[in-house]
Amino acid sequence: MKDSKMQKANTREKGGKHLTSKSKRLSKINSENYEKFKKRRITLRKNLQQITAGKPFTAILYSGDETKRNGDVSYPFRCNSNFYYLTGFSEPNAWMVIFSDGKRLNEDIIMSKKKDKTKELWDGIIIGQRKAKTNYLFDKAYSTEAVDRIVVSKLEESECVFFPIAERSFSQRISRWLSVLTNKKRMGVDNPGHLGDLSRVIENQRVIKDTHELKVMKKAARISAAAHREAMKISRPGLKELDIETALLQVFRNNEAYEVAYPSIVASGANACILHHRASSRILQKNELILIDAGCEFNGYASDITRTFPVSGKFTKAQKLIYEIVLLAQRDAIQKIKLGEKYNAPHEAAVRSITQNLINVGLIKNRSVDEAVETQEYRKFYMHRTGHWLGLDVHDVGSYNTTFKKNMVLTVEPGVYIRPAKDIPREFWNIGIRIEDDVIVKEKGCELISREVPVKLDEVEQLSSF
Repeated sequence: MKDSKMQKANTREKGGKHLTSKSKRLSKINSENYEKFKKRRITLRKNLQQITAGKPFTAILYSGDETKRNGDVSYPFRCNSNFYYLTGFSEPNAWMVIFSDGKRLNEDIIMSKKKDKTKELWDGIIIGQRKAKTNYLFDKAYSTEAVDRIVVSKLEESECVFFPIAERSFSQRISRWLSVLTNKKRMGVDNPGHLGDLSRVIENQRVIKDTHELKVMKKAARISAAAHREAMKISRPGLKELDIETALLQVFRNNEAYEVAYPSIVASGANACILHHRASSRILQKNELILIDAGCEFNGYASDITRTFPVSGKFTKAQKLIYEIVLLAQRDAIQKIKLGEKYNAPHEAAVRSITQNLINVGLIKNRSVDEAVETQEYRKFYMHRTGHWLGLDVHDVGSYNTTFKKNMVLTVEPGVYIRPAKDIPREFWNIGIRIEDDVIVKEKGCELISREVPVKLDEVEQLSSF
């Protein structure tokens, strides 16, 4: 390729196992430093103290239950994201309590499973209370059997309690604890007078990424970009969509990303017009496109990249035309990502760009861009939003009624999907194209962290040729 940097990024070992020509893994990120989690808890406590105007409060979170798949088999456990964000602790059935008496006493408490040699023999090491306290920097640690006693004792001293209000099972547990206090009313014990949504407070904190988070997310994006490059290189007529998904997973796991951020979308031909199509046994055909929307999860953080490319290594004239429309829309959207701009500005720019260009090629009949946008005529071809927040969750937390701030991370993913119809020329039928990148809001403009996989049309063709 003409770009020497792109040449370096596209170098791979046999089997696509590693990201560099010297077979070196990306530099390790120290995930054992739990000081960063303690700092997040301190920030949360200060935010809650401000909300309560210094009144005593208790904040409670739960890591989650294991979910049964069938019989006595459970799905792999994935910790509640808010819990992990504040603790780094990823065992199921764990509780975290943050308490402040409004004066000098501030406590971080964790309650988790007791050490059990028999269970450890079957399922692996249990962290236990001693290590939970010392390694994860908590003030106190108890077994989960103590949760009712500890929480009720803290609620007795609190005027406010914060918990995830939208989680029904959690609300039921809170109600049970509060009923215990109600029974003590004649003893001079009152229920907390204020119930607050802890999720909203944490979400406002999580939407701005810290230095460690950005470092992890950049690595996740690099791993996912390497997987997309590998998929482009191996794709050819005769392979199955499932073969391509297997290649993606191999690159993820060979680079220590052992989970996907979401079920990978590998959609060839007409399947590219199904927004969340899962990889199937469909065989890739000559002269059609393949759309891959796939990202790994690394150290808990998601990446999310989409690329669309020709199975045969060469776009048809109609495919090239639509690809350039989507790429231009993404460029226009990215230009709107800057400090102080409204979150919706990139979407509005992408919609206008796509509408104008679909009018130009005759797919939208209305000649007025303003009218076509107002009447949403574009939605026949572009029916989803242009992006979302990205972080511990692939569709991460945070309000969308906001303006961009430094170190927010989002995706930009315009697309055009053309299903067969009488008023659509046949050469456009079943063309589905989406281009998606991960973006960090910077002091000036933004940074695309997923561009180690190309988007330029000629570079895409070159990489996908065989």
